[in-house]
Amino acid sequence: MYALNVVSMCLSWLARQHAFQLIDAVSSLRIGPPPQSTVNFQLMLAALCIFIAVMRLRFLHALFETQLFQFLGRYSFALFLVHYPVIRFIGLYIARIDPEGLRSPDIYGAMATLLSITVSFLIAGFFTWIDTGSIRVSHRIRNLLSF
Repeated sequence: MYALNVVSMCLSWLARQHAFQLIDAVSSLRIGPPPQSTVNFQLMLAALCIFIAVMRLRFLHALFETQLFQFLGRYSFALFLVHYPVIRFIGLYIARIDPEGLRSPDIYGAMATLLSITVSFLIAGFFTWIDTGSIRVSHRIRNLLSF
């Protein structure tokens, strides 16, 4: 853990000192739109800077320790799995109600958004419940098999 802290401190210093120059240097390697590898490198560097900031800045660390973020952390993978099919299904259903979008697109858009969020969280809750139960069973099996 101490080594991780030292590496984190060094990277945060480096990120504070040179992050923008590094991003500018990588971005200016080519004229025109950046290649996908450059964009991926920039996203990776940005994610690293965010990770270091959360680990080093107390108020961000405290923010991510709140119950809301803990709840979202538990549900995030299940939400990731179900949100797209839910949005597609609800979008197709709404499109059948008003196929030409003439009545009130704002109301239908708000209704589709609220329905998508609600249904996604309900389905994600079910998947999280199954996931938690399967982890509990795997721990019991591991304890039974260990000597």
